[in-house]
Amino acid sequence: MNAATTRISNVFGHPCEVIRARFGTMRFDRHFHDTFSIGIVTSGANVFSYRRKQVEVLAGSTCIADPGEVHDGGLAGRPWSYANIFIPAGLFEALSREDGTDTEPVFALGKVTDRTSCAAVAAFFCALFAPEATEETMDELAVSAFGRLLRCHAVDRPPTSRTDGRPMAKRAVEIMNDRTARACPFHCWRAKPGSAATA
Repeated sequence: MNAATTRISNVFGHPCEVIRARFGTMRFDRHFHDTFSIGIVTSGANVFSYRRKQVEVLAGSTCIADPGEVHDGGLAGRPWSYANIFIPAGLFEALSREDGTDTEPVFALGKVTDRTSCAAVAAFFCALFAPEATEETMDELAVSAFGRLLRCHAVDRPPTSRTDGRPMAKRAVEIMNDRTARACPFHCWRAKPGSAATA
């Protein structure tokens, strides 16, 4: 059974959609977001294709997709759950400046597994769903979690699936395949804000 709830949360005054979801064996089609997609896996494993590799993110670890990067999901074929936030690129750049790193963040691996970073991300998500959390607390936890991701896991922008300079015919086929991916402003499977959905 699949179930999800969504809400809008403000981070540094920017509205960001947050989803908390539980999935059965559902698979996601290829899609991409106009935002950073950052989640913490809370049970099972999120297995997805990202930058032409298969990525497995186990419970307690963080999954990340850069804006515009085509990916899918649910490839493990087993139940899993996660909490996820969709962060506009401009907000992440602002967080980068707030943290003093001031970089154009790119997360090439699609996942983060070190305990300190994941604990900071988990603390941020706990506050997101805590009714007593103040906006000031949220912003502090955002700087702590995402600042560490920027310092420890962001890299210089690598070639994307559209600019890696391989033979033109092969690239043309891959570009056409990429264009079959749907643009998802948020998640490609989602409930209405504040509701629960099952499928």
